[in-house]
Amino acid sequence: MASVAAGAAGAAGAAGAATAAAVGGPPLRRKMVSYEHYDDENADGGPTPAPSSSAQQDHPRKRQRRQPPPPEADHIDQDENDVGSNDGDHDDDKKKDKGSSVEAEQRPNQGLPVADLPRDFNGTPVSGDEYLFLVRREAEHAPRFTRAHNPYGQEEPEHEEPDDDDAPSSSRSASNRKQAQQQQQQQQQQQKEESGSLPDPIWRQYQLQRFEAMRHTLQNTSLADAPHPLKPLSLPEDSDRESWFRFIHNKPPPPGLIRSDRAPKSGAIPDEPAHFNINALVDSGRTPTFDILLRLSQPQIRIMLRVLADTIARFSQAAQDRDHNAEHTAQRDVLTPLHARWIFSLLTVLDGHLISDHLDELRNVARTIMYSITIDRFSIYRDKSDLEAAHAYHLEQQAIRQVEREHRRGGDPDKDEEKEEEEEEEEEEEEDFYWTEEHDELYDRCVCPLNRIRREGPAWMLITLVTSFWAQHDLLEEADRQLQAPETR
Repeated sequence: MASVAAGAAGAAGAAGAATAAAVGGPPLRRKMVSYEHYDDENADGGPTPAPSSSAQQDHPRKRQRRQPPPPEADHIDQDENDVGSNDGDHDDDKKKDKGSSVEAEQRPNQGLPVADLPRDFNGTPVSGDEYLFLVRREAEHAPRFTRAHNPYGQEEPEHEEPDDDDAPSSSRSASNRKQAQQQQQQQQQQQKEESGSLPDPIWRQYQLQRFEAMRHTLQNTSLADAPHPLKPLSLPEDSDRESWFRFIHNKPPPPGLIRSDRAPKSGAIPDEPAHFNINALVDSGRTPTFDILLRLSQPQIRIMLRVLADTIARFSQAAQDRDHNAEHTAQRDVLTPLHARWIFSLLTVLDGHLISDHLDELRNVARTIMYSITIDRFSIYRDKSDLEAAHAYHLEQQAIRQVEREHRRGGDPDKDEEKEEEEEEEEEEEEDFYWTEEHDELYDRCVCPLNRIRREGPAWMLITLVTSFWAQHDLLEEADRQLQAPETR
């Protein structure tokens, strides 16, 4: 046998040498590698396996330890009861396996290895795999939904079950009480909506949808889509508020109207706001266009909103000056059309995610518009009171003239017709003096709710956009509290 093995080895060596000579290289030699079985002794300092000739083979110490197979169930007992119990346990195991498979499907993808330990493992975890196994086992027994006790909840009183004879009457009385409570809640909600000072929620939601559609259109449009060639446009510096006022109104601001960001000189006295006519400043204003809005940067948009907030506040105060603004409050809008268009246009290109400082500036714009609504309603309340007093005085004077006229006649029905015509003409002149057609029209505007909607519509639309799109809902509650006074309701 040894000779046969030696002959075979010699033949193999000769064949290798012949093959190497045929390809023009040295004879090939086979490297003998011995492998040792890896077990737990290697991890504890046992014999190290021989190196492998393959570079891609992992080191045996990096291999995961082999887990011992689970012990097989002992089914030696032949008792029928035991067999039945074993079958029941087998069914329970199937249910558990089925439930665990469903839970495994509901879990997210596994990113870390989990140890495969027995279900009754009660030891201390020594690795992260074993700890994750314990965490997952505890999570399987945890409830899926938990409910915390509400300390402010009202507990329903326990009602005693009625007798069979009284059941129909008691059920009818319970349903009647429930219907009465529902009707009372509906009446309270209706009274609250009627007495409330805020616009209808459906109207606010409609305005928000239109605003979001316009923002989407502008964000998906560029200057290259302009239908006509763009004209050159020079924009003021970001910190120059007076230049931005001139850019919007095409006129310089009156002295003291715009607050400057620059610190005043020592000893300098700020200018008092001069009297001015509102219509003269807004008639020749610049209209916000597509090419202007897309050229503005975010800092420029914010500085323009601050300038408009200052302008609106000063305009609301100047509107009370009847010497320079002949229109009564009921004859004009809360916001001028120029300012309403500019604020709406700037909001369409303003960033939807603002930091706290920039969001505070936007809230200031909304509060300024609320202030204008409050001043407007208070002025109308004052005008309405003055008109009611003038109307009462007119009726009183009319009754006095009627008594004087009857006294002059002396009860004589045969008085000259010419004298009667003269008295009627004098009465008409006196009536025009006390109550003119202009006062009558102004009074109708003060008491007409549709006139209020027309005047306050643009202002409430802008407040709705700020409070809804930028999620500043507390401003609506603040406006509702501010307008609950009788003078501003």
